[in-house]
Amino acid sequence: MTPGARLAAAIEILERIEADRRPADRLIEAYTRARRYMGSRDRAAVRVLVFGVLRHRARLDWWCARLDSGQPVGVRSRLLAELVLAQGWDSAAIAEAFAGARYGPSPLAPEESALIAALRGKALDHADQPPAVQAELPDWLAHEARDHRPGDRAPPFDLRVNRRKTNREEVRTLLAGAGIEAAPTPFSPAGLRIAAPVRIEHLPLFRDGLVEIQDEGSQLVALLMDARPGMTVVDYCAGAGGKTLALVDAMADQGRLVACDIDEARLARMADRLARASTSIVETRVLDGAPHREAERLE
Repeated sequence: MTPGARLAAAIEILERIEADRRPADRLIEAYTRARRYMGSRDRAAVRVLVFGVLRHRARLDWWCARLDSGQPVGVRSRLLAELVLAQGWDSAAIAEAFAGARYGPSPLAPEESALIAALRGKALDHADQPPAVQAELPDWLAHEARDHRPGDRAPPFDLRVNRRKTNREEVRTLLAGAGIEAAPTPFSPAGLRIAAPVRIEHLPLFRDGLVEIQDEGSQLVALLMDARPGMTVVDYCAGAGGKTLALVDAMADQGRLVACDIDEARLARMADRLARASTSIVETRVLDGAPHREAERLE
């Protein structure tokens, strides 16, 4: 794919994310799976573009609004700002990619060209950005950002080690062999932290169920349950099963663990993760939204 075709794909995916409540990674997966002509490098490049816009959205929107180029802040303006501020594209490369070639995005509007010119030489961060913007918090959570420390804004990329199969040091060694440096998380005894997000789905240690992608906070929630071998435990909002699998680890795969959710599609995605983790104690239940009836069913 040409750079322009990759940008067009990123724009289409970002528009779908705006209109669809499903997780972004699932939308990207569905998009690329339906287009078999996309090679691994194309898929990786498009993911970088899409997740760059998602991770930097508050700061990108701030810059677009500050410059007031006349262009409404939307998918294209965010992507253009991402290319200039975070990806390091120069004006000529952007103009060439947006030249209106086949499979590429439509040509730049005058307002978009003005935005690119105004952003040239700027950095993603700016001292005038309010804490909520620096922290990349959505509008609905902005009021909670008063005590946030700007230096902590980048979310960590954490893994949870399946301690029934291995230990942290062995996983660190395997990651190091793949060129990935990891350090123990400060609180979770099963966690490893990587400085920047990486793709690990292709690594044998992931396919073999030695690790799961899970932030330390979720790991700690599962640990606070104090689930033990032989117990009967209900995960009443299991989703795709991240905390469910952490509970399996705490229970040493002994007992009964019922994973529930009202979203059947999300619950179905747990199947592959359960298989990788080699667990036999998890039952899945789709809830109908009536708590008293579900409580009777679980007895």
